[in-house]
Amino acid sequence: MRARFNSDQGAQFTSEAFTGVLKRESVVISMDGRGRAFDNIAVERLWRNVKHEDVYLKGYATMGE
Repeated sequence: MRARFNSDQGAQFTSEAFTGVLKRESVVISMDGRGRAFDNIAVERLWRNVKHEDVYLKGYATMGE
């Protein structure tokens, strides 16, 4: 069974740097329709909350933090 990565069509997910790694590893790429935030509303809301309630408040300097 091949791994699958589903995302929206944000620039970070459509870049060659990102999709190239997925393709190299034979990962199936699945993307929601452009401008369709409601396709994945639960996850969109989760990440909004994480950013507003933690990331923006703490101002992490590195990914490790």
